[in-house]
This record gives sequence, structure tokens and C-alpha cells, in this order.
Amino acid sequence: MPIVDAAEAKNLDEAIERLAHSGSADDREAHLRSVYVEKLAFSPAGGTIDLRGARCPIKQAARIAEAEGVHVVWAALPSARILISDTRAISKALKDLLGDHLLVASNAEGAVWHFVYPTEAATKPVLRRMVVERGLPRRTVVTQLAKVYHEAQKADVRHALKSAYDVEPVTKDFFTTYRRVFDEVMRRVQGVPDDEKRRLFSQTLFNRLMGRNRPRLRRRRRAE
Repeated sequence: MPIVDAAEAKNLDEAIERLAHSGSADDREAHLRSVYVEKLAFSPAGGTIDLRGARCPIKQAARIAEAEGVHVVWAALPSARILISDTRAISKALKDLLGDHLLVASNAEGAVWHFVYPTEAATKPVLRRMVVERGLPRRTVVTQLAKVYHEAQKADVRHALKSAYDVEPVTKDFFTTYRRVFDEVMRRVQGVPDDEKRRLFSQTLFNRLMGRNRPRLRRRRRAE
């Protein structure tokens, strides 16, 4: 059932959870197809795409779904990491073979999934992506993917995808939430009567909390 409210958004989150914990290749393909067909109202598609003639790290990819000429394709990579160079090569081959597409790439374990939407910016291909990693929060991904269904009801699927993969609203939302939480923490700090010292204490606390994720982020950047 397509997403229409918070309960359906929860169902999408659960569908992605099943995807991130699926074991066999058949299960991963079925769960991924469920995300696009049952939750986002794409039409199902099947079969494989031969990539042996392209400079790709894989020999074939799986057809998952399709909507208004936009093809969803799954690339199961044999490595532990998903490299930007690999997704770029696969996306280029798919562009030549299929035209407009969404590339979903997974690592060998099936614990990391990149939902990639290729766009053009100043004649240069840009791969916008959402990342799901087993065991990590994915609220933003669920929220943005849910937009694909809602926005497609107003216009077309390409407009919906562009809106869903637009990072500017997500960035604004992050900083709005950050400011609200920061101000609340400052208000609750006790034993520091000076406003400037209380602000410095709160900023140092936030920097340390957010800094715990920096090694992971740096490793991810090197991997990509």
C-alpha cells in the first residue's frame, strides 16, 4: 500500500529494515522490490541487465521496478565497500542501456545500501544518494523516499525524485532542529550563570557528541 500517513511511513521503515537484514540474494531482491512496488507505487519489473560489455565491477544487474520510463536497477557489489567509482561506472552503463534510472547498490554482506539518483548539473553527471546502513538511524532516508510517492501524485515521477533527493530542505531541517535542541540544552545547564560560558559549554558538548561519528564519516569518505 502506498504511503499516505505516519503509519505507512512506519511500514516503509520496516520494509527497509527487512532489506538491510535480508540474507540471500533472492530475499534482498524481493525486499527491495517490495519497497518500490508496495510502498512507492512503482510497477514491478524482472530479469537481468547484461553489463559484461561495460567497464563495470559486476557482470549483470537486476531489474526491480519501473515508473514512467524510470528504471530501478539493483547492483549487488562483491566488495565490502561501495565505491563512488563503481556506482559511477554502473550508472553510466545503465544510462547508455536504459536511459533514466535509479541505481540501488548493495555491498557483499547486504548491510549497506546506496539509493542513487543520477542527475545532470552543468553537463556533468551527479550521483545523488541516500545511504542505509544496518543498525544506523535512517529517519531522513525514510522521510525523503516517502516524498517520491507523495510528489508523484502532484506531478510526475521525475519531479518527485528530484524533490526527494534535494538535500537543501534536509539541511535546513537539520539546522532548525539543531538550534532548537541547542537552545534547550543551554536553558537546562546549571551551575554556569554566565550566558557566554554556558553557550561555550553547550557548544563543546555538542562538538564532542557529534565528533563521535567523525571517524566513521572519514572512513566512509575514503571508501567512496
